Amino acid sequence: MALHGTPNDLLQNLDPIALIIFIPLLDCTLRNSTPTHWPAVNRFIVCIYPLLRKWKIQFRPVARITTGFIMCALAMVYAAVLQHYIYISEPNSIHVWIQAPAYILVAFSEAFVIVTGLEIAFTKAPESLRSFVSALFWLTIGIAAAICISLTPVTKDPEILWMYASLAIVTFVAGGTFYACFRNSLDPRVGLDLQIHEGLESDHRKDELAAKMDV
Repeated sequence: MALHGTPNDLLQNLDPIALIIFIPLLDCTLRNSTPTHWPAVNRFIVCIYPLLRKWKIQFRPVARITTGFIMCALAMVYAAVLQHYIYISEPNSIHVWIQAPAYILVAFSEAFVIVTGLEIAFTKAPESLRSFVSALFWLTIGIAAAICISLTPVTKDPEILWMYASLAIVTFVAGGTFYACFRNSLDPRVGLDLQIHEGLESDHRKDELAAKMDV
């Protein structure tokens, strides 16, 4: 591929950079001082999850994780198609930055899967088992890393094309299987949003009780 002065290891850093930018955008609400044409964002600049909640769209935790699987599968499909065109094109005729969407899609998939998985592990487990359940979740990440290391022998021409294609198929099937098995297993709200909602309800009940006692 044509580097055009781009360092070989720069594209690999797109994954953490995209994560740093994308994760805060998942669940943020910023005041908007400039009016817009959309009533939903006239008062606030709402990001992904708050905007979906405002539009009464329940983006359930299982749907978030499934979305992550699909994005990862799309990244592998993109990488496989790109690798095919690299094989059939002239040497150094394809710019190295055309690989960027694959890294960014993988980062988006990690944001949906890992962040949501950690929220579930922390909020759904009993208080005495939160650390243990979170450790089990990270254990699955470690197993995935070990699988990646085991695939090192096939990361060479021409096997790498079939590796990308196989990973795309396996990831898509795994995402569909996950959704089929757990689509009705969790509440629509999960994580800090649920804790804040429960905390507000508790404070409201305390205020009502204090008002009754004063009377």
